[in-house]
Amino acid sequence: MSPPSANADAACDSLHSVVSRLQTQSPRALLVISGDFNHASLDSTLPTFNQYVTCPTRDNKTLDLLYANAEEAYSSSPLPPLGRSDHNLVHLVPVYEPLVRREPPATRTVQRWSEESEEALKDCFESTVWEVICDDHGEDIDSLTTCITDYINFCVDNTVPTRTVRCFSNNKPWITPEIKAVLKQKRRAFKSKDKEELKRVQRELRGLIRNGKDSNRQKMENQLQQNNVGEVWRGLKTISGHKHQNALPGRDVKWANELNHFFNRFDSSMRQSSTSAADSPTPTAAVPPLTPQTLHTSSIHPAHPSSPPTTASNTHSTQGSSLSLSTTQVRRELRRIKVKKAAGPDGISSRVVRSCADQLCGVMEHLFNLSLRLGRVPQLWKTSCVVPVPKTSRPKDLNGYRPVALTSHLMKTLERLVLAQLLRLVSSSLDPLQFA
Repeated sequence: MSPPSANADAACDSLHSVVSRLQTQSPRALLVISGDFNHASLDSTLPTFNQYVTCPTRDNKTLDLLYANAEEAYSSSPLPPLGRSDHNLVHLVPVYEPLVRREPPATRTVQRWSEESEEALKDCFESTVWEVICDDHGEDIDSLTTCITDYINFCVDNTVPTRTVRCFSNNKPWITPEIKAVLKQKRRAFKSKDKEELKRVQRELRGLIRNGKDSNRQKMENQLQQNNVGEVWRGLKTISGHKHQNALPGRDVKWANELNHFFNRFDSSMRQSSTSAADSPTPTAAVPPLTPQTLHTSSIHPAHPSSPPTTASNTHSTQGSSLSLSTTQVRRELRRIKVKKAAGPDGISSRVVRSCADQLCGVMEHLFNLSLRLGRVPQLWKTSCVVPVPKTSRPKDLNGYRPVALTSHLMKTLERLVLAQLLRLVSSSLDPLQFA
């Protein structure tokens, strides 16, 4: 405490010498200086310390201060004085909120894939008579695609077991269900005041944590050896607790509709221009006829489920494609799908398509060839789930988001198959230095 008649400069110098000695002994220690400073101030003497008392402590003056060598540590609020004191009490509340309170645990339902579940799913698809499904729908490609998609998802739901897990935001990557079970045993032993049981559980817990850390270290080393930089980077961010701030302003319907209109503004303008061009009597240039080597399909672009279907998805093409795909080609492309890619609006996971490529290649070949022969793309494959990704840490307008579209894995497979055929037609015309 510094009385009003004290020498403020001498008091600050004395505090500076004590603080310098403590910082030399313990550089990473938390130092807190509190008291009635009156007319003294440490802002120039200890510029690296922060003062946290912002409310008046006596009448309209702030005399009682608190300095600390930590940034954004406390927030202050006044309380009534204690007894006959003429100074108010200061309530200091830590600004930091534990991560487990800031982000409540998320409950998710995950599929428990195993070799047994994959074999059961393969048996289910092998025993399916796909010809019956295809014959019932004929050339109605939209209903056929929806029927096959629903049937695949139905088989997955009834074959692959699921479990409900709670994901805590403060969990380390080496925390396993066994470690959580032993932690519960430790709490029960502590409440029962059984010291011997508590020591035994603590020894078991230390061993499990050590083994979990070793397993996680070996996993990261294997990822480094396999040049899997993405997984290594995600693991480092998880260990360090580094996360991007949630920059989404609000997940309400109005904001979602604004994003839908913003991302679809080019499609809307194209539809309006095409409608006005069709209504105007101005002659347009004639479209050159299609050659047998030309592939004619509907235009493929992301569309929101809330937006109206395009005209191209409801009309048949005047001329089909001469391209035909074989079962071997389809099987090879299905086996190349990456299993960690997110599913599209149809809900068919990449693991199902890749694991059951031998069983699904036949029906997929029929579906792909039907699409090419009719010159139409199923509406389900042209629909995509658009995820807005912030371009900056704090986007201020809709232009600060980049749309990432999640499309069907089957649509991507068809695109790769068509691309391989198109490259054969245009490879002779491509510049050898072209890279895009």
